[in-house]
Amino acid sequence: MPARTKSLVPTQEQLDALPVSVGTIFTDTQHSLANHRKNCVALRKLHESAARTDDPESGKLIGERAFRDAFIGCVDRTLPLKKGTQNVEKVVKFVGGYLAFAVDKDREAAQARAEKGEAQEDDDDETSATRLATSLLKHLLKGFGAKDRNVRFRCVQIVGLIVTSLGSIDDDLFNTLKHSLMLRLRDKEVSVRVQAVLGLSKLQGADEGDEDADEEEDEDLPGGGGRVSSVLLHILQHDPSAEVRRAALYNLFPSPAGLPILLTRARDTEPSIRRAVFDGSALAQTLAGVGNTRLGQREDLIRNGLGDRDETVRRAASKLVAAWVEEAEGDLVKFLEYFDVIESKVAEDALLSIFSNRPDIFAAVVFDDGFWSALNPESAFLVRIFVDHCISTSDDARLESSLPVVTALAFRLQNEYNRLLDVVTASSEQADDEEVLVQLANRQFVLAELLKLALNLDYGDEIGRRKMFTLVREMVTHPELPERFIPLALDILLKLSSSERDFLLLGVELSSEIRDLRIDEELEDEPAPDDAASTVFDARPAVPRRELTPEEIAHNESVDLRCLAVVIALFERVNGSLSEHTMLGGLLPQLVVPSVRNKAPAIRERGLHALGLVSLLAKDLALGSFTMFMNQAETAPDPFGIQALRIIFDLLMAHDIASFSQGAGNEVIKSFLLRTLDGHSPEFQAIACEGLAKLMLAGMVAEEELIRGLVFVYFSPEVADNQPLKQCLAYFFPVFCYSNPDNQRRMQSIFLTALSDHWDRDADELEVFPVTQVASMLAEWTDPRHGVEREGFPADEDVQLDLAIEVLKELFTEDRKDQRKTLVQILGKLYIPPEPAPSKIQKLATLISKLQELHPLADAASRNALTRFDASLRKRHADVFASDEPAPVPEELEQFLSNISAAHEDEDATPKRAARPKPKPKSRAPAGAGAAKKGRKAAKAASESEEEEEEPELDDDDEVDEDDGVEESGEEDGEEQAEAQEDSDKEVDDLLEEDDETEIADSLLGSDGE
Repeated sequence: MPARTKSLVPTQEQLDALPVSVGTIFTDTQHSLANHRKNCVALRKLHESAARTDDPESGKLIGERAFRDAFIGCVDRTLPLKKGTQNVEKVVKFVGGYLAFAVDKDREAAQARAEKGEAQEDDDDETSATRLATSLLKHLLKGFGAKDRNVRFRCVQIVGLIVTSLGSIDDDLFNTLKHSLMLRLRDKEVSVRVQAVLGLSKLQGADEGDEDADEEEDEDLPGGGGRVSSVLLHILQHDPSAEVRRAALYNLFPSPAGLPILLTRARDTEPSIRRAVFDGSALAQTLAGVGNTRLGQREDLIRNGLGDRDETVRRAASKLVAAWVEEAEGDLVKFLEYFDVIESKVAEDALLSIFSNRPDIFAAVVFDDGFWSALNPESAFLVRIFVDHCISTSDDARLESSLPVVTALAFRLQNEYNRLLDVVTASSEQADDEEVLVQLANRQFVLAELLKLALNLDYGDEIGRRKMFTLVREMVTHPELPERFIPLALDILLKLSSSERDFLLLGVELSSEIRDLRIDEELEDEPAPDDAASTVFDARPAVPRRELTPEEIAHNESVDLRCLAVVIALFERVNGSLSEHTMLGGLLPQLVVPSVRNKAPAIRERGLHALGLVSLLAKDLALGSFTMFMNQAETAPDPFGIQALRIIFDLLMAHDIASFSQGAGNEVIKSFLLRTLDGHSPEFQAIACEGLAKLMLAGMVAEEELIRGLVFVYFSPEVADNQPLKQCLAYFFPVFCYSNPDNQRRMQSIFLTALSDHWDRDADELEVFPVTQVASMLAEWTDPRHGVEREGFPADEDVQLDLAIEVLKELFTEDRKDQRKTLVQILGKLYIPPEPAPSKIQKLATLISKLQELHPLADAASRNALTRFDASLRKRHADVFASDEPAPVPEELEQFLSNISAAHEDEDATPKRAARPKPKPKSRAPAGAGAAKKGRKAAKAASESEEEEEEPELDDDDEVDEDDGVEESGEEDGEEQAEAQEDSDKEVDDLLEEDDETEIADSLLGSDGE
């Protein structure tokens, strides 16, 4: 036997031939994956044979070193080859597969020796396979920082494959490997970052016992370094590549600490990642156990999944919901206990998903007598959703076979109503008992579900209809019934009434019965007044009254609130106008108007609500009360102001703004709408923007000043945290501009003014929303290529062409360097149609030429941008410039250029004055938008003015342009401009005579008119 072992030891010639032998095997592996197993066996034999050769003098493993060099040499040949090369991918897989195969063989050999009692001391230490893997690892770590992206990719890829084959490694090598992989997470190549994630994921848990891992911080590492799981969670949240985030999600081990972060990927921008949360990942396997998540996490997860816009994500979420039903053993009532059916709507979506996707579960639902006699929130919710689903799918046979007759259901409803009244009585006596309060909430929810169920029943049975009508009518008038049930009860009464007129008469009767529960202030024992003592003016003689106690006042207020709740629900269900339903006229003077004048805040708020609903039904009343609503919106505290503002927008939508313009005046309404954009609270401001956006989309208002105000508010940093407002306007502006070419033209008309408004903001505000970002979005909204094709609304191709002309004209009058640079950058983003009017192209070229001649740009970047725009214009429209004869200049443009030329000539001839302070740019922010900052800006402007007075001497660059005030005033007469330059005092007098005093004062003295 020893002789045979000796014969297996390779000679030096065989060791020298190892590179060729190993290379032959590697060459064979690149052709097919099917021969990898055979080649692993062959390479293993070479490896074992070479491992037996030691240097007899030094004892070094020369055979193993020769094999290692040959193996690493073959691996090095794959490193420069790019990703996607199939032959290389097969070789890389073979490298990882062989090392895993060799490690397994060494482990099996050690186990066999242990079973025979021949265990060696180094069985648990390094083997030839682990030494090869460690050497390859150290070699590949050198390529992590290579300049060639292919080398970096291959090195990280192979390291990720061989990590599991390393066995136990020393701490230094582990930390080096971990740090190197974390550095590659910031590689600019997506493929490298993906492989780094895959490699790091195999190190999860290895550093959990290291107490120093959390304390390690390195700014060069994602998230500052730390544990592997923390770094991967950081990558999952912040990496811009969906492929990297997907790799992290699929390979992260869910833990209680990391689960909340993993669940946020249900809101990822990439559909495949959102789908992986529910199906296919380790996270999905964890979520299949409903006990692994808390109530809030489950509801957010299912809400996001079933409400996703992608169909594949919704299907994956439905599979997860079905898995939870299986865990509940098909018991839907137990399944509903996983959710909060009382407070959340997620349970309804989950149950409807089960009914739609699992017809076997839907067919197994049965409601027997035991079910109806022991109703709880989950069972009541189940039967209500079951009925809704049957009605939506027109499954009448299933509905009739599952529900009892209407009469029996009415008795069930009455039983639950009585149980609720008992709990209400107990809760009033034990207000601090938490168990009683929970029971009260459960009984209220059960009754509400039964009322919703009763709304969808078939009342062909007259006996059942009468029973239900009597029961519901009694419930509305009962003082202990919670007000939340009044709308549901009135819906049922509307369905049970023979006509709308009967329903309205019933509603008026119910309100009168409730109002009779008030405690009368009149003295009962006082004799009736003498009729002879009254005059014709005393239609209702005065009756002696007594002072009510606080308890009686509180009782009357509760009765009034309940009565208003009935009236509001009644008005919300009225079709037609108030003149068609005269029976409602008495409610206005008897209840609604006194409630509006009531000092109790709750009654007054409901009174405003009721008055607004009545105004929607009566146009004359709306015209008379509109001014009152505007005053309430601006002066009343938030609950009343917000309510009044909602009413105003409802009235404008219902009766048309033109109807109110005749009374209040169109300018008054426009000014009011503009002032509401300043809103004294975020909710008020959001409602104002939403209402104004609706009016604009409906075409009821289209004033440029209002559009300008909305743009100013949208880009204001002060509303950055007002998400309802931001979401509303983010949706509104594209829809408004793209739906109608006229709207794009309106947006184009306020383009430069909106930029000027933004320039007037404070420096810290401009850092939040740079002017370039505002300009880019405005250019996007005015791009005619994004317009929706609609019959009768042809696209306005010249909208941005005209805007380019206006921008060039603005460059003639704008002197500030940053503003001019921004305006020039805008030109390159504007769309010039392929076949425009030649006159407009010629106008653009003329303006560019004159601008370069009369008022050239100061910085090289702006000059180059303008030159590129001019070259592109001439190249794309060479036919316009082909003629040798110059095109005639339009009269309007000729007049503009002559004024500019005269202004520059006068500027060169005018002596420099250094004593007069430089005027500040005029603030053109829309009135009402940004008024909250008026005091701060005024104080800032005052301090600047004081500084200017202390230092009256100005440099040459700060000299005053005497033409600024004349240009802003709109004066075009060249002779008057010359006179104004000779005598500045006379210039101011002339301007004040011709233009608005406040506007000219602002333009000459500053934005705040100091």
